[in-house]
This record gives sequence, C-alpha cells and structure tokens, in this order.
Amino acid sequence: MHRPGSCAYSRSARNSRRAICATGCVHLWLVLRAHVQSHRVRSAQSIWMTYPVHGAFAWWAYSWARLAQIMRNLHHKLFGRALCAWGAPLMAHLADRKILRRAIFPYIVEYREFRDILWVGCSWYTAPYAKLFRDRSFWTLDFDPLKARYGSARHLVDGMENLRRHFGVEILDLVLCNRVAGWGVNSHGQLEQAFGGCFESLRPGGVLMIGWNDLPHARPDPFVELTSLARFEPYVFPPLNTHELRTRSVSRHVFTFYRSVARCRCR
Repeated sequence: MHRPGSCAYSRSARNSRRAICATGCVHLWLVLRAHVQSHRVRSAQSIWMTYPVHGAFAWWAYSWARLAQIMRNLHHKLFGRALCAWGAPLMAHLADRKILRRAIFPYIVEYREFRDILWVGCSWYTAPYAKLFRDRSFWTLDFDPLKARYGSARHLVDGMENLRRHFGVEILDLVLCNRVAGWGVNSHGQLEQAFGGCFESLRPGGVLMIGWNDLPHARPDPFVELTSLARFEPYVFPPLNTHELRTRSVSRHVFTFYRSVARCRCR
C-alpha cells in the first residue's frame, strides 16, 4: 500500500477518481441512449426504479432525455415543412430514389389493380408520396409519432411488426417497405412477425417490396432464412425486369420484390 502524502498515493487517488468519473459517465450514457433511441421519456422515478444501480445518474439522464425529446419536436416543427419543400427534391436525385421516382412509382400509378397501398417508414423526404397516390387508398405507417406529419391522411403510428393490429386478412394490394428492415425492424423475430403480417394482409397476387441496405451495420437477416418470406414467391417487377435490383448508390441499396400466393383453404 502507498503511504498518504506520497506521490504514488496521489496518483492512485487521482486514478480512482477518474475511474469513478468514467464509470458514472458510462452509466449516464447507457441510460440516455436507451431512452432517447426508444423515443420514450419516462418519469425520473420510473427510471430510478428501472436502473437502481445508476443512482443519481438516472435523474440526470431523465433531464437529458427530456431535452432531447424537446429538441426533436422543435426540429420537426421548425424545419419539417422546409425540408419537405426543399430537401425532398434533392433526395430524389439519389440513385435509389431515382429508381423509385422513375420506374417503380410510375408503374404503380398506371397499374390500377394496386388500389389499397401501404407505405412503411416515413420522413420529410417521403411526404410527397401521399399526393402521388391521392386517388388510391394510401396508408402510411411509422412507429415514431413525430413522423405522422409526413404521412398520409390515413397514417398509423405503430411498428411494422404490429401490422395485423390495423389490417385484416387480404386487405392490401401492395406493401412498400423501404429502409425499414435493418433500420428499426432488426431482429429475426421482428422480421418474421412483420413479413408474416404482410402476407396475411395482402390479397392473393399482392406485392411486397422490401428496400434494404447491403451494409454490415444495416443488413437484415438473409431473406432465405425467413419462413415468413417463404410463403411468398419471388416477383419479377415488370419495369425493372428482375426480382432483385442492386443499385450503385453509396448505401448499396437493394430492392427485392415478392408476390403473395393463394392461400390453401383446405380443412
């Protein structure tokens, strides 16, 4: 042991204080990240009860999480309309958005069999899509309540894995799911539940489009391993003449198409 007053003792005390400080910062960061990423702001008491080991840091985390929520609200209220007006046209020039705008959307508009359409995943750059499909029954879905301002008049606030809560059997003709798999719907169970709900909600012959990024941090589970997608059949989308199109975008975006098959009604 080092004697009090010695240099070695002072260094040891400083290191201990630094370790305590670092541990506290880590605890604060873990609590803040958990609550901000889930977009849920709980009371300080509930945070304290959920994370008792964090002690006083839970109270600080509540304040920061609350501040983050307020800043997100202000961001969407102050800049949401400007981003829709000025940012959306700029986003349309990205490689994957060009394919949506020039090939996928025009075919959907012309193909009148797509009457009931669901778009999953909303943001300021998807706001113009509601006008594009204004003559159809067009729903939008996003788990974040703040994104409702960018959805259609028939917007739903929920996760894609809970699709069956809002749609019955054989209700939809087309489900467009872009940048959701791997960006919110991540786990194997979530993917199974989400795509299983799509199959139940789509009419026979209905189409499911999945847009995803082929990047290590955003790549979903291989589709061949999902039993929910095995119920579909690969669909060659006419304008693209392929079942799966890999773009040359920086995000390595991929469009994959499936078609719902007739269900067996045998007893």
